[in-house]
Amino acid sequence: MKNYNYINETTEIVIEDFSIERIDSNDLSTESNTKVKDVILLHGFNPTGFFSSNKEMMNEINQTLLRQLRGKKYRTWNISYKTGDSFDMGAQSILNRIAKQGLSFNDCTIIAYSMGGIVARSMISKGFHVKNLITICSPHEGIAPSFFFAPSPGPQSIMPYSEVLHQLNHNKNDINNRHKYYCFGITYEDFRGHHDNDTVVYLESALAKKLNGIRHRERIHLKYGTGAVGFDPHARGKDPKFLNPVFRLCKRLFV
Repeated sequence: MKNYNYINETTEIVIEDFSIERIDSNDLSTESNTKVKDVILLHGFNPTGFFSSNKEMMNEINQTLLRQLRGKKYRTWNISYKTGDSFDMGAQSILNRIAKQGLSFNDCTIIAYSMGGIVARSMISKGFHVKNLITICSPHEGIAPSFFFAPSPGPQSIMPYSEVLHQLNHNKNDINNRHKYYCFGITYEDFRGHHDNDTVVYLESALAKKLNGIRHRERIHLKYGTGAVGFDPHARGKDPKFLNPVFRLCKRLFV
């Protein structure tokens, strides 16, 4: 890996064990809930053995975000769900747990990686209120057909032929909230040339190009030297060192 650059492509606006972990960058004990804003982190699909826990996938993004939010009245939540279940079941399990614990969220922004972006949209389609949704490498129109995770409901639910994904992409609540969506996708260049995908998700899918009303779309381009790339480009979507455009957006949104 040598370097990377990014290209702005903004468009017009015309459970593993389930858990919810709150991590604050400041002492908010004296603040009323109405004054504090919330940021939820949602991880992607976790094949067995890749991460000791689902939440671990978002740790680096969380630590960078906490530094950025220092001195501001924000709470961050690292939420885990079962990635072996379909994304809509994951979304419903999160909403059920939120209701059971009596949690409330103010001016909520969700930052979601890969499958987590589809889980977030499913939460929104079921009535969860957000101020912003930021997705990174999320398969809004399905993962690359040639990429096969596993024959479990989770990966199958984010394939291009998935009926539940088709239903989400035509859901009225989702459509009405798309002006709050910021979609980031990754492409890469190696010794074989340019690739309009991150080895798992095509750029068109990550940027939700076929979905009308998306507020912002942006591509992050990685440049590799020689050697095998594997699934590294997709994995970089959870590495803050390669997400400068995402954190610039966060800086603008989290005032």
